[in-house]
Amino acid sequence: DAAIERGVDWLLAAQAIDGSWRTYAPHRRPAGVTALGVFTLLKCGLPAEHPAVRKGLAFVFAREPSGTYTASISLMVLAALGPEHPLAERADELRDYLLDNMEHAGWGYPSNSKGEDPAYSDNSNTQYALLALDAAVRLEGKVSQGEWADAGEALLGRQRSDGGWAYQSRRDSTAAMTAASVASLQLCLNHIPPKGKGKKWTEDEYGLG
Repeated sequence: DAAIERGVDWLLAAQAIDGSWRTYAPHRRPAGVTALGVFTLLKCGLPAEHPAVRKGLAFVFAREPSGTYTASISLMVLAALGPEHPLAERADELRDYLLDNMEHAGWGYPSNSKGEDPAYSDNSNTQYALLALDAAVRLEGKVSQGEWADAGEALLGRQRSDGGWAYQSRRDSTAAMTAASVASLQLCLNHIPPKGKGKKWTEDEYGLG
């Protein structure tokens, strides 16, 4: 596809000499932005041995996980590489980081923009964390049914009266956050077996049999 090829060409040209990709604010989360660049290249069909992928991986995994987005996308990169890749051994570390930083059955930043509430969650960070935990399971990592259920219940609790979801509950619903939250709920549902206690939870929380 020509559009994908142009996108790949742009990403390859935008990669810095140290293997990173940077945003308009280059000091902010360079490992997370770089992980997203690597993930995109892998999903576009570039092999793990490609020089740009190798340089990007070296930049990302030379650093400790910091922040929900960075840890989440890094874990998704590992799933894209597959369980046989040497870096796959880092998956448990990233999974543990995400589970340790779960707040109110969701994920957010270490503090909000005003520094008033160091423990809060939002539906954007939460979506990335759940995608990453799903990736961890595909790499044979352990995420308990209780953790999936807690996250699903919290997402349902953040649904607004108009049926949508916002970035946070005090904001207006948006199509983007609603789509993200519905997909996140489905991820939670995928990891709760529809039998026994899992079946009862599904029926009670989702109204499904």
